[in-house]
Amino acid sequence: MAAKYEFDFKQFNVSDDLKHYDKAMTIKAAEAYITANAGKPNHISTVNDIVSQNKSKGNITDPQHNYLLRLIHDTLPEYHDYEKKFIEWYDSREDIQEVYKFAMNGNGNYVYVIHPDTGDYVSKGSDAWDSSWETRPANARMFWKMTNDWNVRKFMAVNRETPFEEGDLVVLRKGNVGNWRYDPYYDGSATPDKTTDRIGTVMQMTNDVHRRSRAGKGSRLINVLWIGQSEIKGVPERILKLHERKSRKKKA
Repeated sequence: MAAKYEFDFKQFNVSDDLKHYDKAMTIKAAEAYITANAGKPNHISTVNDIVSQNKSKGNITDPQHNYLLRLIHDTLPEYHDYEKKFIEWYDSREDIQEVYKFAMNGNGNYVYVIHPDTGDYVSKGSDAWDSSWETRPANARMFWKMTNDWNVRKFMAVNRETPFEEGDLVVLRKGNVGNWRYDPYYDGSATPDKTTDRIGTVMQMTNDVHRRSRAGKGSRLINVLWIGQSEIKGVPERILKLHERKSRKKKA
């Protein structure tokens, strides 16, 4: 089972998910695309130009082939199947819905999406806005666009399940020993080696991320007081592991 806030459903990748489309299959799909979208401005002229080159020259180049697939991929059966599976995944994950709704709140930022029917950019609160999008995306593109945001990554980082809580004894992971940013005993060439554990006490589980992180997994800022140090230091969660859990009070 996926961990909380884990995106175990991937974005559609044209190169991988449509790699079985050779040039002939792609040209045939593009011709169907032109017929189905006659009179619409959405990429029609570009698609038509590439298809026409195939008829006049007998073939298209590899770059043209790849570009053509990217232009028409969302009209193909494989993408329709992907969209169906995406909605099933979204509807089955309350935690992912929580992330999306947080993104849609905006948190003081301007919110806009690509309209699923017109392809135009639509801002939240405008006449063309559909309030149902705020709780359930119209398509996968809308979801990925809204969740590809630093504030959303921060939200997930500080709200993920964590093995730590205030009062726990933690130890610096061996891979960070000697790192001047994180090793509390760093002293140039005099830094103790990995046989010396760097042990500290969790003083605060903050609701922020470490300033040197990109708000990714394990970036939650934890304030630690290291043994032998007088100053509390903020470090990213990922560099720590549990050394000893503080005693718990028994429930009455």
